[in-house]
Amino acid sequence: MKRSIGVFFGTLAAAATLAACNNGNNNNNIPPGTGTNCGQPPFNMEVLYPKPNHRGVPPNVGEVVVAFNQTLPSGNQYDLWANQSNGQAQYTTNINGGPVYGPGSGFTTVQESKIPIPHATPTYANPKYYLTLFPQPVGPAQAVNLYWNDAGLNCSPNVIVSSFSTK
Repeated sequence: MKRSIGVFFGTLAAAATLAACNNGNNNNNIPPGTGTNCGQPPFNMEVLYPKPNHRGVPPNVGEVVVAFNQTLPSGNQYDLWANQSNGQAQYTTNINGGPVYGPGSGFTTVQESKIPIPHATPTYANPKYYLTLFPQPVGPAQAVNLYWNDAGLNCSPNVIVSSFSTK
């Protein structure tokens, strides 16, 4: 009897460990959505700030700036899911009062001159610049993965579009 209970709990522990594993570059803190992958961002999106893979970003970073090769469609529900090494995860929001902890239209147009330095440069001509905000600053000593999300599809954000770390 004791052995069968041990086998049961051992099997249960193994199943829990396997369930916690993911394929691809998904993270356990990503909301499940429908289980379908949100896929790649449209319109050749490139993250400009914080500069991709940059180490030493100020810990009070509150925004992400991206470029698209065309204007975003009206009524889109695009945003980013920020997943921090401390386990905090948050959707980005727009400066016009978009959602704080839920998905939605997280991008607002911004002028190139307003992009913080240092930042990446788009690889194509005539980019359209957009800003999206973190509801809360990231904080010190955090590794952050930014995932693409399309809340209009009720999908799971599985594609990392950029990563950075704070001082």
